[in-house]
Amino acid sequence: MGHNISLWFDAWHPDDRLIDAYGFRAVYDSCLSLNACVSIVLHEGSWNWPPARSNDLVAIQVRLSDVKIGEVDVAVWKFKSGVYFCGETWHFLRPKFPVVPWWKVVWHPMVIPQHAFILWLVFRQATATKEKILKGKGMHTTLCKLGLATVVYHIWRLRNELCFGNSPFIEEALVARIKWDVRTKVLTRKFKRSPLDRQHSALWML
Repeated sequence: MGHNISLWFDAWHPDDRLIDAYGFRAVYDSCLSLNACVSIVLHEGSWNWPPARSNDLVAIQVRLSDVKIGEVDVAVWKFKSGVYFCGETWHFLRPKFPVVPWWKVVWHPMVIPQHAFILWLVFRQATATKEKILKGKGMHTTLCKLGLATVVYHIWRLRNELCFGNSPFIEEALVARIKWDVRTKVLTRKFKRSPLDRQHSALWML
C-alpha cells in the first residue's frame, strides 16, 4: 500500500498536496526523503510516522484519521463522479473568465473563421463603444457583424502585405475583396428582408 503514491507531491491527504500546504520545512523536520512514498509511513495497515518535531507535522498527523487505508493504490479524480471524463478535465484545468459582451459579434455563424480570429484579436483591446453593435437580429445586423469582421481582416492582411512584401496598395482592390467575401457568405443564407435589409442589400449588391 502507498508504494505508488508520493508522500509530499500527491493529493492523498485531506490538506491536499503536503508540499503545497506545509512547504519544504515540513519535509526537513520529518527527516523523510523528498521522494518518499506514502508506504514509508505505513506499517501493517496502520500509520507509522516519525515523532512530530514541529506544529506542521502535528497538523499533518492529526488529520490522518480522515484517510481511508485500502489494500491497493487507486487514483481518484476530483470530480463529482470521481471518474475521469475528457470534458470535465478540460473545464477543471482551463482558466475561467467572465463572458464578454462582444462574443456574438466575433463568433457569429456567418463570419468567416479566419476573419473571426483577427476580429477576436482586435476586440481583446476593444473599447466600450464597440458594444453598440452587439444587439439585434436580422439581415442588417448580420451584415454589420460580418462586414466588421471582414473589413478588420482585410485591413490586417493589407498591413502585413505592405510591411513584409512589395504589394502596392490599391484601394479599389481592397474594397472589392471585402465586398466579395461578404457577398459570397451572405448568399449562402436566406433572410426575410425588411425595407432596411433591402437598403443594405443594395449597398452590398446582394
